Amino acid sequence: MEESIQIHLILLNKNSKEAISGIDYLVKFYDKDPLRDDFLGSSDLDDHGQAIINVRKSDFRSKDSPFEKYPDIYFELFYKEKLLYKSNVFKNLHLKEARDFPLAEGKHLSLGTFLIENEQIIQ
Repeated sequence: MEESIQIHLILLNKNSKEAISGIDYLVKFYDKDPLRDDFLGSSDLDDHGQAIINVRKSDFRSKDSPFEKYPDIYFELFYKEKLLYKSNVFKNLHLKEARDFPLAEGKHLSLGTFLIENEQIIQ
């Protein structure tokens, strides 16, 4: 069975430092590839502004990158299908070396906390 790695991030309002959350927000994760980016998954934002997906190697190894060892991940934030924010690409993420957290099963990789400008946030 192929090992899964949990990728997560937190989105906050840059001015108020409050979590961005609500059922109308959606975060989509991708692996940047030469021809066509691989869709890795999507996540709602919880009350703490956290988005979480589970990824396996087979999710980012596609026909245009069959030997890819380390994915180049980016994410997009949507509000009711409208793109609000697109992150920079996190190049060559070493998912295999992701840390094990003692209180949770499996491996976890945090992309970090992102402060989103007020003009981009729809409340």
